[in-house]
Amino acid sequence: MKILITPKEFPHSKVIGGPILIYNRIKYLSKNHKVGLASFIKEEDRQYLGSIEPYLDDLELMPYPQPRNIVKK
Repeated sequence: MKILITPKEFPHSKVIGGPILIYNRIKYLSKNHKVGLASFIKEEDRQYLGSIEPYLDDLELMPYPQPRNIVKK
């Protein structure tokens, strides 16, 4: 089965909370399925790409969008 995971934060093993749970699910699911990941990524998280790439068949990463100005003049 092909599975596409689209978390709101880039999952990696060096963080506590939601991203580590998603990382472990990807690791487990990749044993019997083709797993893809589409996620936003922060520049400082790019160093962790090597830890998750072996478990993925497809990877699409986008930088976070620039915050919009709430008050326009």
